[in-house]
Amino acid sequence: MYKNIISLSLVIVGLSLSGCLNSDDDFVSAEEQFAIDTAIIDEYLENNSITAIVDPTGLRYIITEEGTGDFPDISDVVNVTYEGRLLSDQTVFDSADSISFPLQSLILGWQIGIPKIREGGSGTLYIPSGYGYGPQGVAGIPGNANLIFDITVNEIE
Repeated sequence: MYKNIISLSLVIVGLSLSGCLNSDDDFVSAEEQFAIDTAIIDEYLENNSITAIVDPTGLRYIITEEGTGDFPDISDVVNVTYEGRLLSDQTVFDSADSISFPLQSLILGWQIGIPKIREGGSGTLYIPSGYGYGPQGVAGIPGNANLIFDITVNEIE
């Protein structure tokens, strides 16, 4: 349980002001990394015949089940069931059944995406690395990893 809370509670603050290094040790700005990430995600979606909604923030998502409840707000505590995978190779790095989190304490990709899923509904979020764990990554998630989360919003608490 603590692994889930720790891994999802990290909020990337000030990422837009930071950069990262690519394999050639050339500086890549956050904006350049975001462009790289969204191109990779778009290619993945196209190659897998997935039609996703593009949020104005650049997050890609699909609603797989509409749900009938309210939409969560950033100030809500949400009870969710989820599975997180690396986009690059589909490795599952985290999952949980019926766990609650304050939405405002989660990664930016969840803060943007979960409010699009009604209570009782589910969706898939395609999260660019800057909206996830950024260039530093965390245990089990390499730096600049694009993420896929299948999420069901069980309840808004």
